[in-house]
Amino acid sequence: MNEIQDLSLPEKHSNKDNSKASESVSVAGVTNAATGSLIADGIKALATKKENRPATKGDLNLMIEKFLGRYHLVKNLPANAFGQYPYYDIITNEIVYLQNEV
Repeated sequence: MNEIQDLSLPEKHSNKDNSKASESVSVAGVTNAATGSLIADGIKALATKKENRPATKGDLNLMIEKFLGRYHLVKNLPANAFGQYPYYDIITNEIVYLQNEV
């Protein structure tokens, strides 16, 4: 009854065929993930309206150019009898009427 049992762990056997199979699976997995990501981004771009997309640097530069102009068209006032349109002058803080649109 006092027998000693061998409780050592079994040795690990490395199989080179398994490592090749796992490499090909990982390459396929990366390819599938990249393809899925591209498809998802494409669907998202098609489904999102233009006005709901994030602003780009070009959009921000266009806004800055518009805001830095001196005259801004006042859309809720009609043209005067001479056909001049009302503009707000941001330097003098007054409404001025100009012949051509600025």
